Amino acid sequence: MSQAPTQRARVGAALPLLLGALCLAQLVLVAAGLPLVRTIPAWFYAPRPRGLGAAWAMAGVCVLGPWLVAVTVRAARAGSMARTCLAALALGLLTQALFVPLDAERMESLLTRHEGGHAEFHTTARARRGAVLSTLRHYDEQAASGELGAFPPSKPPGALAVYAALDALGRGPLAGHLQPLRTLARERPRVASIEDGFVAASFGFPLFTALLLPLMVALGVRLHGGDSPVERQAGLQAGAAAAVLAATSPAMLLITYHLDGALYPLFAMLTLIPVSSAMRVHGPSGGAALSARVLALGTLGGVVFGVGLYVSYSLLPVLGLVLGVPLAFGLATPHRARPLRRAALVLLGFALGALGVTALLAWTVAFHPVERFVAAMAYHARWKAGVPSGPWRGWALLEWALYAGFPLVGLLLWRAAASLARLRDARRIASTLLPVGAVALLLVMSALSGTNEVARMWLFMVPVAALAAVSAPFDSRRVSALAAGQLLLALVMKANQVW
Repeated sequence: MSQAPTQRARVGAALPLLLGALCLAQLVLVAAGLPLVRTIPAWFYAPRPRGLGAAWAMAGVCVLGPWLVAVTVRAARAGSMARTCLAALALGLLTQALFVPLDAERMESLLTRHEGGHAEFHTTARARRGAVLSTLRHYDEQAASGELGAFPPSKPPGALAVYAALDALGRGPLAGHLQPLRTLARERPRVASIEDGFVAASFGFPLFTALLLPLMVALGVRLHGGDSPVERQAGLQAGAAAAVLAATSPAMLLITYHLDGALYPLFAMLTLIPVSSAMRVHGPSGGAALSARVLALGTLGGVVFGVGLYVSYSLLPVLGLVLGVPLAFGLATPHRARPLRRAALVLLGFALGALGVTALLAWTVAFHPVERFVAAMAYHARWKAGVPSGPWRGWALLEWALYAGFPLVGLLLWRAAASLARLRDARRIASTLLPVGAVALLLVMSALSGTNEVARMWLFMVPVAALAAVSAPFDSRRVSALAAGQLLLALVMKANQVW
């Protein structure tokens, strides 16, 4: 009997060594210019040593970043949900803000981000002022004819709607404000023509990304916590740890000023929170009021998911998470609580919400989800015709792991292996299956995708992986050390890439 705790202690002691080795391996790999990796056919994120920008920004990341990590962890250990969420939000705002002047181009890197690529949406939104609704209603034919540009045909209409909203925000509530950003925009003609959208995006995207973190704390409490005060506090610590790991992940700090990082992870969290809440909500077993609450929460999750799909089809894998959450909670719930009936109500509400909002969009703005999806996937296939899909069904995972960070991915795989070794715990602890489910979903996504650039397209999986990789309670020293390692990785990667 005494050998089992000793063996578990040895295994637990090996984890920090493994994570440290993974961090060191990635640091060496990036500093060496990604040898072998960059020779992979169609490797998208080619290395390019450029160095870093403002020294004061690096000092802020190295000093204030770890301090806010410690504040977040301490607040969770003290059991304060409000302080934990505020500290996590502050950490997100700080890191997102400081990684802009950290670029070799410093603040001008904002201009570069909005001159090419998806910034084309800014130009289209600016050109369609006064005709946004008409454009959304005739999106399919205008995208097919090339009127909207190169990128809109690969998206549903909601992506353009978001950029139109940013343009309206910049010339509405933000008009006359944020003058330093407006002065910066006027330095380059192409950005000057989209000044309002640029200002709103430069202000809003980091804020949206930071708002993800308190939502992760809230979801972590639901996924990892329980009914007793001790269990809830343990869940809070797990949620805080996950938020810290997401905030310091290289992917979230380097692939910025895209909807992929600013909005899609928010949609994923806002979908999963009501679904998990529906499986946790209490009341008289079988009562009509409880059933109504469960159904309403499921419907809310479906509505958010439906709106998310109107913005991006990349969020389709979230459906796998939605199915997995009721399964995990159902297995861990006593039969007398009728978990099967509750799970069915949640999924029924979710389907009603998703279908209802899609029907509303079809009626009001002529959204044709199936036709647009088929057209978008066909366009994407032509765009990525040079990418060998067979090998990239495996290489996609490497690309995603490189930006999510080898230490975070290593922790996720460690937790998945540990969960497989004690599957019986799934009958009493809902979070047991989380890491297994997250890994399985990543494998399915990679097998079905077969393309590159997934580090950006799968950004919404970084907070999912972080939530699945932690456990309740999570060692505060370990999360602080892991976050510090991830920040170091992000700095080294920032100095060795083109953006």
